[in-house]
Amino acid sequence: MSMDAINHSDSSQLTECQVEKQLQTVVYKESPSSDDATDEEHTSWVAWMIVAIGTMINTSCAFAWMTASCTPIDSSVYFGIDLTALNWLSNTSAILNSVVSLPAAWCYEHLGLKKSIILSAVLNAAGCWIRCLAIIVPEKSRYAPMMAGQVLSSIGAPLIYK
Repeated sequence: MSMDAINHSDSSQLTECQVEKQLQTVVYKESPSSDDATDEEHTSWVAWMIVAIGTMINTSCAFAWMTASCTPIDSSVYFGIDLTALNWLSNTSAILNSVVSLPAAWCYEHLGLKKSIILSAVLNAAGCWIRCLAIIVPEKSRYAPMMAGQVLSSIGAPLIYK
């Protein structure tokens, strides 16, 4: 059957298709000219507050990632570990950042952006508080809470980075 035969044989479907297309078209109003506009566009203070909070959480996650890298020799002496073990604090963050980036998209979809950002902040804060436990524990066991806090902070970081 040729295309012409199909088009001519079923004219009622063509009419329905045309009606469907007309129903699907969207009629736009003319936008008012700049002379008619009375309201100016501006960014609300709430939007600026959200940007500032997001920036602070992002900075906090970055600080948590690179804390021990700034002073490697002093940090390795304080924790009583070698430089390789100290580097694993940063390596853990990089690895978990890559791995947790995949479920971060799922988290955005199911929790929403606002709750995902709050979850990122909570995980980062909890990880940093756990890392603070390294100050009060005996010298030989300082590395374990530092690594545990690093892991928890690193799980929350992709939720704000992405």
